[in-house]
Amino acid sequence: MKIKLKRLALWILDLEIPIKKILIGIPLVFLITLIILIGLYNYSPKPTAKFINQTLSFLEFTDLLHLDTENLEYLKEYKSENIVGAYGKQILVHKRFIRYVKRIDKCAKDNNLVILVNSSYRHKGKIKYVRKVKPVRNSNHVAGFAIDFNPILNNEKYFSSNLSLKYLHKQPKEIRGFIACIRKDKDLRWGGVFNDPIHIDYPLNKKYPKRWDKYKAQCDNDYEKAHKKWMFWK
Repeated sequence: MKIKLKRLALWILDLEIPIKKILIGIPLVFLITLIILIGLYNYSPKPTAKFINQTLSFLEFTDLLHLDTENLEYLKEYKSENIVGAYGKQILVHKRFIRYVKRIDKCAKDNNLVILVNSSYRHKGKIKYVRKVKPVRNSNHVAGFAIDFNPILNNEKYFSSNLSLKYLHKQPKEIRGFIACIRKDKDLRWGGVFNDPIHIDYPLNKKYPKRWDKYKAQCDNDYEKAHKKWMFWK
């Protein structure tokens, strides 16, 4: 029995080099395959591009496919030091929502916070991540008039449970100051009042339903015709 175990151990040791090569090779092949898929996406006919997009969506890599918004009329990218996309996500909003995002930006800057945006404009074909709050049919996200976020203070990330009305008073003054700033704004709406404290929007769906329809169609049209670029450096 001891001899058999010794032989088995020696055999496993003999496999050490191939195993190392396999362990290195698998992620390398995966990365190369992913880069090829992205390359094909950018230069392939529409049906092939659609298939690749669906594949990447299934693998949950759609957040790495950024839109080239330079020539888009309505759907725009927002960037600043105080508002950043989570894990390299691109922050996309309707151009008419940008002035409101700038107000959110100022609230963040005044309270020394970084706002990590998890979700902005949502196209009908994008993956919906599971959340406690069920998304409504006429969400302002699909019209480019909303963001979901987590505030960052001193490298600490604050979540929905921290920001709820029940526990908000226990949070640092910067967090409370940011939420107060949003709530004082005459146009912005903080989701904490309807059990979604990581959500901020302009209530376009409530105030102007016809504009919501119009802006959603504009965003969808821009998204579907936009060229996508591979943001591997993110």
